[in-house]
Amino acid sequence: MGFDRALLKSAFLMKGAFLLCICYSFVLSNDVQQSHQLHSLGARIIVQYSFASLLMLLLWRVSIVRHAQDSASANAQVVWLLVLGASTRLVLLLVDSYTSNDVSRYLFDGRIALEGFDPYRVAHDSSELVELKAQWAPPEEHAKYVTLYPPLALVLFSFAASFGLSGAALVWKLMTTAASIATLILGTKVLKRADKLQHLPLLALSPLLILEAGEGLHLDIFTAFAILAAVYFWQSKKLFLLGVSIAIGGLIKILPMAMLLPLFIVIKTWRQRFIMAFSAVSVWLGVYIASILLGFRPVGSLAIFFEKWRSGSPVFLWLEPHFGVFKLVVLLAILALVAYLTIAFLLWQSLKTKGTDSQKLLIVSLQAVMAIPLIVSPVIFPWYLLPLLAILALRPNLPLIVWSLAIPTLYEVLSQFVCCQNWAPANWPIHLIGISLVIALSISLAWPLTLRSRTLNKAAKRT
Repeated sequence: MGFDRALLKSAFLMKGAFLLCICYSFVLSNDVQQSHQLHSLGARIIVQYSFASLLMLLLWRVSIVRHAQDSASANAQVVWLLVLGASTRLVLLLVDSYTSNDVSRYLFDGRIALEGFDPYRVAHDSSELVELKAQWAPPEEHAKYVTLYPPLALVLFSFAASFGLSGAALVWKLMTTAASIATLILGTKVLKRADKLQHLPLLALSPLLILEAGEGLHLDIFTAFAILAAVYFWQSKKLFLLGVSIAIGGLIKILPMAMLLPLFIVIKTWRQRFIMAFSAVSVWLGVYIASILLGFRPVGSLAIFFEKWRSGSPVFLWLEPHFGVFKLVVLLAILALVAYLTIAFLLWQSLKTKGTDSQKLLIVSLQAVMAIPLIVSPVIFPWYLLPLLAILALRPNLPLIVWSLAIPTLYEVLSQFVCCQNWAPANWPIHLIGISLVIALSISLAWPLTLRSRTLNKAAKRT
């Protein structure tokens, strides 16, 4: 109780410290532009994320305490969190991107499409694009690969690129900031409907959700919004719009399509299942067919990308030397399929039990089915977690929290990359991520058994 009182008294200071921590991005961005102290850039980014995450967790505890006390205090807390969350997102409009150069890739892919070329066929180093490439200066390490993004993502890129070389980057920043704030607002509505507003800090103050959209400018924030929209329409029982939201998310990045599995099981009637599945699949296929009719070949270089790149994947780091690429990919594909079938079976069986909380089971299942592709992927960057973090507050759990805390350590590579264009990531962050995930999963699986054992022991003593 004393700890909680101290937290309540210092809550205002912690909110101020959180805002200052996010504003440290101004210093980091300026150092990158001035080539100042680049040797410590990666370490300072990791510290920024770590400190912001600690403050988020402390303010999460404050929120839980206030919601347990009285509704007036809880409502005031929600308002403060929304103001702080929106403020930190808006202030990053003034920061130049420095943690990633993906936005340059996005905009050049969009420009290629606007110029009448097919970004799914024409790589950046093509002779047809020499003049255009000199103007837009896309990342050189991406030059050999055609685009790997789905059609709707390419539409977003093209829209921003249509504002020209001088305006495209600003328009894209406004788009990701708008998507980030929209995710915050919609997420708050979803949490309110689920009676989970005490967990709002995990959404409003998530360093990854804020920084990856505001300074990383990553496409994944649109996917996060689409996933929350799907949950919102599930809560509203608007199954057609639920399917459309999933399809839109899948047309930006494929991950949201995994949501169809648990939703198909949780929805009660076959008619409702058909409506949801038909709307999702028809919209998804319709956009791909339209892309083909327009002359595009929306396949891209995803297989080549995964073959050439390795980043952030403990599974591949630990197992690839023993199995080789082909055998490991086959093995992981089989394990992923088994995992999906197991989730489907357990969810189906659990829903047969009377008194089962279907919302709780659904959110846990959604988190699991979207985590599986990331776990088996050879490439995991910090921003890949945004779709998962968008629904973390609906069902907080130790493995996902630990993953979000550990994955920013991958930014250690930026010191050498920004300084000398040397992409040589160390292995220690990947080991840290993998070991911490294994420990977190072990604790999560063992904890319910421990509680059940204690309950049975108490019952036995009473009798």
